[in-house]
Amino acid sequence: MMLYKTVSTLFVLAMMARAVAEKTPLKILFVGNSLTYVNNLPAVLSALTKNSDESSISITTDQSVQGGASLSDHALDPRQYANLPEYPHTIEKIRQGGWDYVVFQEQSANYFVLSERNLPEYGHNVLLANGTTVYETIPQTLCREARQIGAIPIFYMTWRQQTDIAFETQKTLADDYANVAGVEKTLCAPCGNAMLENFRELECTQKSCSQLYTDADIHPTTVTQYMNALVFYATLTGRSPVGLDNTANLGSSYNVTWMQETAWEVYNEFKEAQQSRCTPDFCMRFYEPTSRTLYPLPTIGPSTTHSAMTVKVSANPICETEFRGNESTISIQGMMQAETLKAMNGYDELLNRLANVCDHEWVPCYDSDTTTSALGVFTMHHKCDNMGPTLSIMETTNGRLLGGFTPISSKSTGSRMAVGGVWLFRALPDKGFEFVDLVAEDMILVWDDAPSCLWLGRYNDLQITGTNCDVGQSFVFNPCTRSNTFCDQIPKEYNNSWISGEDEDFKVKRMQKFYSARFEFPNYTTPETTKLLSTSSS
Repeated sequence: MMLYKTVSTLFVLAMMARAVAEKTPLKILFVGNSLTYVNNLPAVLSALTKNSDESSISITTDQSVQGGASLSDHALDPRQYANLPEYPHTIEKIRQGGWDYVVFQEQSANYFVLSERNLPEYGHNVLLANGTTVYETIPQTLCREARQIGAIPIFYMTWRQQTDIAFETQKTLADDYANVAGVEKTLCAPCGNAMLENFRELECTQKSCSQLYTDADIHPTTVTQYMNALVFYATLTGRSPVGLDNTANLGSSYNVTWMQETAWEVYNEFKEAQQSRCTPDFCMRFYEPTSRTLYPLPTIGPSTTHSAMTVKVSANPICETEFRGNESTISIQGMMQAETLKAMNGYDELLNRLANVCDHEWVPCYDSDTTTSALGVFTMHHKCDNMGPTLSIMETTNGRLLGGFTPISSKSTGSRMAVGGVWLFRALPDKGFEFVDLVAEDMILVWDDAPSCLWLGRYNDLQITGTNCDVGQSFVFNPCTRSNTFCDQIPKEYNNSWISGEDEDFKVKRMQKFYSARFEFPNYTTPETTKLLSTSSS
């Protein structure tokens, strides 16, 4: 009997060893920023699969990461590396080959560039190997590079900041990641959705959640990265992570089984919602769990076009006379302090300036009074980017009304944009409307950055600081703070007190942003004269 027991035991051990040995080896390149490398998601995922006997895969990882980097930074053509050595050499890394998957993580503040409306505008001209130049979206370029070496792209869905995370805000972010994965017909790991469930379970608040955030900003703890690794396991296999080891060595205060079950539930809810949207030309991919093969794309069904409204703006958007409106035909819908502004001298000039843009109807895309997000700047960009010419109107805490106009769309490129036709105004009860047409230096008049609320002029002629675009944000108003040849063209009265009056410490009370609703201009390509890489956000 003992012999049989020994043989039986040896047989079981051999089968277990064989099962471990038969794990599918996978090699994954992670592309992103500090949301990937802080507490090392790639290493956590690798340890989870290599050290858990229940895992059906064994993952080896590498990274191409840089603090604050966006996907547009990672998509830089290798032929530009010599001129821009500070940028990550991601495409070169992808082309080394040998990857089964390449994971792409967008900069957390820029998630809205992946939305249905903004994604077609989030692109660049690409010189292909055959010598032809084509326009591609940034994700399209990166996915093409991955597929050319036989890898499958995966989008790594991130989460909102601690001060802003909630069902509504996370849903917006999740929808944008779902959009880009559907357009590219590839996988998406819904880590941000799992983060929200963990946030609720731990009864965190937007003021305190040290279990999941390393700081009051955005960066993940080891607990968060373990949860993310569980979501990635489900995404890569189509199988439940329940039963995998606690390879992150989380303490007894954390219910690891609950985390594994929740990761699986989040994945399945996401899968169910996205598979119901699948069409031949828009379909997020998922693995069939028994065979670990991707569910096939549908071959029949409604054709769905997921493309944004494209508003193309001319460098000098002045109408031909026969198309131009006048003060009697212009409508600014929902304008704050409407009766007060309309009664002031010079209001007709505001309308005539807007009439030059060839549109008679201006509608709001952002109003701080109706925004619940603690980070209104991202809401503002999400709603107003790529909408064409915009008019900003602000009320200050000292009762002043002021604003600015730009004839081009914001795109959250992180670049200075070259354009003419930018102007500021103030509206005072005793003086009425007064306007200043900003003078461009090298045609640089708009700073276009996702974390920036409003920044017009050569060197922050008018800038709202902070990330709220909302109550309590400060103004910076410093015309001609640097020596340049254009300062003598600025009216002498155009100085700090032109905006602030006697109160140098005034702040935003309310901000609105309007776009021209109907008119499309001839094509205009924005030159990027300066590209800066943020190191403060991820």
